[in-house]
Amino acid sequence: MKTCSYCQEQQPTDRAYCTACGKSLSLAGETSKEEVVNRNAFAALGLLLFFLTLVIFDGVATFLFGGNTTVSLLSIICYAVVLCLSVLALRFEKKKMVNEAQGNVSLIIAQTMMSILMILINLQQLMFRG
Repeated sequence: MKTCSYCQEQQPTDRAYCTACGKSLSLAGETSKEEVVNRNAFAALGLLLFFLTLVIFDGVATFLFGGNTTVSLLSIICYAVVLCLSVLALRFEKKKMVNEAQGNVSLIIAQTMMSILMILINLQQLMFRG
């Protein structure tokens, strides 16, 4: 029997993840190769692109250029890429949750909803400008 270093539950020795909390049963100080592979790069990249687009295109560029059509179109394209990354991240999380109980699904869903909202806001600006 192994003891989970996070929740202190007893686990069979053949388990890689705790059945109670979903954390890896590897030693606390070592990072297993599986944990490194299980990091969701799609979610991190999507979140980074979302905030960069929010600040650069919807913040600074709109302030400097007065919200012209080019800025809105670039913003919509970036948010569409964020949506694609969110879908990839959700697919990755779905595969990962077979092995691990915890996931970033709620963060990815929030990122997806905010991207859709920002696309709709930019489309509204384009429609009422022309």
